[in-house]
Amino acid sequence: MITSMMASTLYRLVKTRMTWVFLGIYTAFIPIALGLVKLIGADSSLMLATTQTSSEMALTLSVTTPGVGGAQLDQLCGAMFVRGSMIAMFVAVFCGVFFASDLRSGSVKNLIRSSHARLSYAVSAAATAGCVCVAYVAVGAAATAASAVATGVALAVPNPASFLAWCAQVAALTFAYSLLAVGVALLTRSLAASAVTGFLLGGAAVENLLYTALGLISGHPEEVRQLFDGYLAVIISQLGLGSVQSPEALAPVVITIVAAIAASVGIMGRRSLG
Repeated sequence: MITSMMASTLYRLVKTRMTWVFLGIYTAFIPIALGLVKLIGADSSLMLATTQTSSEMALTLSVTTPGVGGAQLDQLCGAMFVRGSMIAMFVAVFCGVFFASDLRSGSVKNLIRSSHARLSYAVSAAATAGCVCVAYVAVGAAATAASAVATGVALAVPNPASFLAWCAQVAALTFAYSLLAVGVALLTRSLAASAVTGFLLGGAAVENLLYTALGLISGHPEEVRQLFDGYLAVIISQLGLGSVQSPEALAPVVITIVAAIAASVGIMGRRSLG
């Protein structure tokens, strides 16, 4: 039943115009961003002024203007669509809106007629979100490589194992964000709530708010800061540098994925489909 439910969900995913609009906008951002960085790098006075006011831009310029060996593809991908949480925000918003609209359309009622079907839908929603995350990482990497060639950025030959490991970690982290947004979509069935929550989750605003609130409530902001130091926002900033993370560092990602899937299953078990 899970297989047929997932096939149905993937069919709706591919046939939905929103899927391709989101993916098209996301893909277009990458050559535009790289083109702007190249323009800034070509003007020494503008580059100096920009790097003095933005450490992020200074880091990006250092990646796109490498030495003799060429730019590292994982670092370039990190600068173009990981650092700044671009991929996390796109995927979280998309998955949240997609599954909220899936429930609001009423078509899902024809598929869910038992408790087993509810479980299958929750699992298939998670699996579909995973497919979306993999697709966004693959498209992002391809768009970055093509944009680098088009703009004259020399690329070093990547280490396949290291690059694939980095891509897998980015997909896993993005998967964690998307599942949180899917949970909100299943809970509220609200397009607006799902979109806003996905944006705030992907952009780490929720983590910052939680950190601030818990620090004020507990009266121990330093201890709370240490708790959040290894969570999703910190991990995505490290992956944005093109750095492959250790398995221990990814433990919060795994815990979030498991908890989010369990929450989605629980929500669907009690969700009114009327």
